[in-house]
Amino acid sequence: MSSYLRCFRPLLALLVVFVPGYPLRAATPWSTRVTTIRVGRQPIGVAVDPRIHRAYVGNSLDNTVSVIDTITNSVVDTIRVGLFPADVEVGLNTNVVYVMNNYASTVSVIETTTNKVVQTIRVGHFPGGIAVDIQRRTPWWTPSMWGLTLRLSW
Repeated sequence: MSSYLRCFRPLLALLVVFVPGYPLRAATPWSTRVTTIRVGRQPIGVAVDPRIHRAYVGNSLDNTVSVIDTITNSVVDTIRVGLFPADVEVGLNTNVVYVMNNYASTVSVIETTTNKVVQTIRVGHFPGGIAVDIQRRTPWWTPSMWGLTLRLSW
């Protein structure tokens, strides 16, 4: 059974709320219309690349990322990644998306121009979250069991 992403138009800023068992919902503060978009099972993480009008949704039970065109509000691609993708981060100005695969202990690096996984990076056991320093174009991640924050390098 698929879940749904609901978003308001126009997409100016994104507020994401996740409640287990319910569809992923995205909203903007100045919107009045809701659009429902079918994505994979149990969507958890979502990130938006405003330059190319794409939203990337991690579907944790399908081990995929749905790519959504935020202008047409439609899924344009589905990308297979590692086990239980839970956190998604766009590397602005780098043409990549980082997906934290919790059960695989990996990060999938997706090239946004092709929507292909170009690299899979092994990280510590059960990684927690990922963020990108847009000035230095450097991803950072947290191994949830160690209480650390580490710079991702390869």
